[in-house]
Formats: sequence, C-alpha cells, structure tokens
Amino acid sequence: TAEAGLCVVIPCSFTTGYYFSPTNVVWFKCEATKKKCVDSDIIFHTTNFNKVQTTFKGRVSLLEPDLDQRNCSIIINDLQESDSGLYQLRVNGFLNYLSNGITFPSRSAVFKPSVVIPLLTEGQQTNLTCTAPGLCSGSRPEITWTWRGNGESSSQITENITDFHTEDLTPFTQRHSSTLTFNPSSEHHGTNITCKVSFTGGITTEETVMLNVNVKEVKITGDTSVREGETLNLTCSVDSFPPSDVMWAKFGTENLFSVSISNVTLDVSGLYICTAKHGNKTLSKTVNITVNKSPSPSSGNTVHFKEGDQIVLECNVKRSNPQPDTFIWKRNGKDVGKGKTYEFNQIKPEDGGNYTCEARNSVSSGKSKSLHLQVQFPPTNVQLTLPPEVKEGQSITITCTAESFPPSNFKILRSSLSNSQSSENISTSSANERNTFTHTFDATLAHAGSYICEVSNSEGTNHSAKRKLEVKLKENESFSLNCNGQSNPPITSYTWMKKTDNKNIGRTSVYTVKSASPSDGGLYSCEAKNTIGTGRSQPVEVKIKYSPKITTVSVSPSGPFPENSQVSLTCSSDANPAVKSYTWYRADGGQETVVGTGSVLNITASTVNSVFLCTAENDLGTGRSKNHKLDVQSSEGARRSSDNKCEEDVVYSNMDWTKRSKKKKRENDVDMNQSGSSYLAEEKCLAGDAGKCFVSNALEMGGLYAECKPRNVKMEVDCEYAQVQFKKKREK
Repeated sequence: TAEAGLCVVIPCSFTTGYYFSPTNVVWFKCEATKKKCVDSDIIFHTTNFNKVQTTFKGRVSLLEPDLDQRNCSIIINDLQESDSGLYQLRVNGFLNYLSNGITFPSRSAVFKPSVVIPLLTEGQQTNLTCTAPGLCSGSRPEITWTWRGNGESSSQITENITDFHTEDLTPFTQRHSSTLTFNPSSEHHGTNITCKVSFTGGITTEETVMLNVNVKEVKITGDTSVREGETLNLTCSVDSFPPSDVMWAKFGTENLFSVSISNVTLDVSGLYICTAKHGNKTLSKTVNITVNKSPSPSSGNTVHFKEGDQIVLECNVKRSNPQPDTFIWKRNGKDVGKGKTYEFNQIKPEDGGNYTCEARNSVSSGKSKSLHLQVQFPPTNVQLTLPPEVKEGQSITITCTAESFPPSNFKILRSSLSNSQSSENISTSSANERNTFTHTFDATLAHAGSYICEVSNSEGTNHSAKRKLEVKLKENESFSLNCNGQSNPPITSYTWMKKTDNKNIGRTSVYTVKSASPSDGGLYSCEAKNTIGTGRSQPVEVKIKYSPKITTVSVSPSGPFPENSQVSLTCSSDANPAVKSYTWYRADGGQETVVGTGSVLNITASTVNSVFLCTAENDLGTGRSKNHKLDVQSSEGARRSSDNKCEEDVVYSNMDWTKRSKKKKRENDVDMNQSGSSYLAEEKCLAGDAGKCFVSNALEMGGLYAECKPRNVKMEVDCEYAQVQFKKKREK
C-alpha cells in the first residue's frame, strides 16, 4: 500500500542460468486478465525510453543501474491513484526472463506533515519546522503556513520569514521541510497555525497545532544594598507585547510609587514588590532593600569635609616598644609628609584621597588602615555643549557636565535672543554619580535662543557660559509657529504679532508662512485670551537664510579721474549668512576675466580697461553686480571748453618756426606777425602729467600760449612732432 502524492519502492531481484547475460530490464503495468504484457504497457525500460507510457515518464527509476548485480528494484515517485494495479518484470538477454506480477494499491494521502514547535517566549524570535511526509525524490512539494485567530479566517503570518529545505538522505530518498521564523507576541497565544503540503496532481495534506506563548519574567535591576544618604534606584522591566503595566509597592504600604529615592534613610529598608499586568496575566517579583549606616568617622573609614576646612590628621600608635621615632604619611600610596600629625590649613578638592600613616621604631614599622577623605565642594568647570546651528525638525542633544561633590542637580535654561533678561526652564535632572546631564529634542523655531546650564548641590550653585542655538530657515522654505497655552476656562482667541510690522498678522493658534522671504524675519509673539484675561508669550526670533542680494560696486574717489591714478572699488551685498568670498571681474568686449578677490579691489585707472563687476558668495548661493564703467580721463586728449580754450595744462619746452623752401634768399624770410601768408612749421614738445591741446588754426596759437602756462616737467619723454600748414586768407 502506498500514499498518493508520495512514492513507492518495489523490491526486486532475479537469478539466471550461468550462461544467461541480461541486456535490459523492462517493467510493465498490465491487467491481470492479460496473458502477456505488450509494449504499450511498458512503464520503465533501461535502454528504450521512447517505449515508456507518457504518464510514467520521469517518475520511475532503477535503484541499481548495474544489471550484473541482479537487482531490478524500482522507485515510483509522485504516486497517483491510477497507479494501482499489477506490475510485471521482464529481463531481456540471450534468454528472456519474466517475473511473476506484483500488485500494490494506491490510495489518497492519509499521512500528515510533522510540525515541530519549540518553547515560545514573547518577544524572542523563534523557528517553527514543518516536514513533509514520505522520503521521495520526485517532484518537490509546496509547503505553506497559515494562522487563524479565535473565530477568525485563516491568514498569512505577518513579518515572517519562510525557508524551504531539501535533504538528500540516499540517492533516491529526500526529506522536504519548511522553517517559519517570526516573533511571537501575546496575540498569538491560544491561536492555531497550519502547515499545508501540496503534492503533484493536486494532492494535499496538512497539520494544525495550537500556539502557547509565554511572557518573559519580571526583571529587577539596581543595587539592593545602599548606604545611608546615598540614592536608591531600582528598575522593574518585563519584555512583552503590548507593553505591560508595571507598578511598584512596598510591603506594609498601600501607595504605589516609582523607586528612585535620593538621600535614603534606614526606614527605606524593606521588601519591595514589582507587579506587571499583561493582558489576563499578572507577574510579580520581590526584592529586599538593605540600608547600611556608616559608623562614626575613625581610622579606616570615609570622612567628609567642606572645602576650606582646617583639618589635622593624627597618627596614634596603640602599642610600641620603644616608641616610634618616625612617622610617614601617604596619600594614594605616595609619600606626602612626615610627622605625627598632617595638617590642612584649607583643604581643597584635590586633597581628597586615601591616607595612611606608617610608624617606625628601631625594631620595625607598622601601618594604619586607610582613611578616605572626601572633600565637599560646589560645582566647578560647568560645561554646556550644543550645536550652534541646526535645521528645523533636526534632533539635537544638549550635554552639561560639572565637577562637584556631592553630585549636582542640573537645570537647562533658555532665553530668547531678543530678551536675554527673561529665561524659561527647559529641563531638569536630579543628581547622578557621573555629574552629567543630557537633553534631546527635535528643534523648532521656538528653540532658538541662548542657553545656560545651572548646576547646584549642597555646597553652592554655578552655571555655564551662554551658548547660542540658531535654528536655520532658508528662503522659500515654509515654517509654522505654534501658540500653546493652558487656561481655565479654555482659550477663546489667539492673536499673532510681529514686532517689525507692529501689527496683528494672524488669529489662529498656528501661524504658517508657506514660502519664507527675508522680510519674514523678525520677532514674533502670540497672545492667548479667554473670558478672564489675556496672556502673552515671549518673542521668538525668526531668521531667514538667503543668498547674496543687491550686489553693487562703489568707487573711491568718485570720478571722473585721470588715467593712471589709483582707484578703490568696493563690492557690497546683503546676505544671511554673511558673504564669505568676493570675486572681481574685468569685462573686455563681452569676455569676463578674473582680476582679484576680496571686498575691495585697488586698481590703476585706464581708459582701455574700465568696465568691472563683482560677485558675492555665501553658503546658499552667489549674487552678481551690474557692470560698472569707470569715468577715466585720457592723457592723450584733453577736453576743451566751448570757446576752444584749453581746460588742462599743456607744457611745451620751445617752439622753432622755419620756412621750408628750396631757395635760400633773403626776400623769402617771413615775418611771423604778418597775416595772409602760408607756412609749414615743426613743433617740438615735452609732455608731463597733463594732456596736450591741439589747435585747428595757427592764428589761434598766440592766445593759446598766453592762457596755457608751462609748469615744471620732471622727466622728458619721447618727442612728438606735429606738422601745421598755414594758408593765406583771402581779402574780402
């Protein structure tokens, strides 16, 4: 008998005569009424696969391929109910051999998969294993997992991981299994989980089991033995889902409370119980707390002194013969003094430590027990750490540390940037041994301001230096301000005000700007009102970050100015954060060339290169000025007034006039004062810092030289020559 969907092994062997040599093995499935099985009944053939029935192809294998072993056993996989019937064997060789038939029935699957469930603990990841029935090497079955709650339909288990495994046991046998990995919770307790195995041909079998999930035990952590005056901290926890309700109680009291007690006394001793309620379950655990009272200060114990106290330590010897003649004092193992006494005129925190005295005589030496001196002092070295600039919504952590004994209490205070005199308490922490306090929150615009950390203990109070926190908001980003208030009766109206505008800008509890611009920066405050009165918030400063705008170029001195003179160009721009770099460009025929950096550019004025521009850059972008053309006066052409008079100095060294003629006759000499004649002349000149005047008519030269007086010339430059032709004027 075999199960549908599984497999069956038909054991078979044969014996032949000595001279018989087998060449192939053929298995048939044919009706018992047939006298002889024919080729159409073949289900397996060792040498001719084409003769095998279609429904058996690939499902039948010979366990031992070597026919000389006389082993004709076969395995049939993926059994179907139609496989029931009579099977016969024929061994072909030089003589044919036909076995007696073998019959086996195939029936529907009755074997169920095997489901292995370990101990389930809530919150601990676990693995469930489902193994398919049978050890067949045929087609791989499909294994699925479903979960069904009480009175609910089946569904897939969420947040699970399934893994399919196939294990080869022998060349013809395999074990198929699936592993389900998931985190059990209380909602899985008492529910059913089903493993379903699907074989080829639509044959299925399944197994259903119930889940039992255990809740983890209650854990109590903390030091159960403390000294009088110390802090008792106990933590009760239980890993469960959903979270359990945890409560503390002390036997003999009715009050429930959290066990965190500072400066404990003897009456704190006793039995405490932590109770955790989880669904219908109640778990509890007890702990016994012991408070130890320190003995009166004596050698070998800890004593406390205040900073500045005058202290005398004395080394007393109970028995000695002869009496000690030498005393040595040590602090933390190092020599610090000699003598029967060791004095502190004003004890300091660094004087604390473990002190011993050693007494010596001529025979030997003796050492006292250690005495621990603890110096109490107010907080010092208070350090507040926080980022100077954050984005809105970013999580930030503020850390405050101090040095003190006993440990200090911490308080974080914030004041707005606009009103440093008024501050609010952001967070408070009780004393801890590490003398450190951290506070984490998601930054909003309201968190911008100046922060200080105030630290105090029994000896005094100190505070850190102010640290500024700026919440970044870029141009075109949106921001919202919330107006929160507590009142009875409830708040009936809200009013938002901006100091720079000095007017109301909103009447809802939330004021929103969808696209911020630089003009949206300023001090905001809100006013909440009910039927009894009005309350007003501290102002909140909103700073908008934007790239450089209104970038301009200014010139000093202002033009016009002579060529080759020194000129300063200044680049100015409005930006937040401030401009971090400037770049100067010279514009030459449409092409821009970098000529310098920095907000000020010093140049020598030139008529050739007179167009400049600058760019200003910060972390958000770059601003660009317009092209600025300098008003430069050329030294090659001085400007003239409307009456043709020279407007600038002209310097000439001498003037030589000669007649140009091939004949050198006396009568050809010319009187320069005569008019109506035409002459050619050359002009030789010296040029200084002034420009030259050019005349259109030689008759004007007399008046020109009368007005343009020469001045001292420091250096002679290349001579320039001008040719002037005088024409005779016609008489009217």
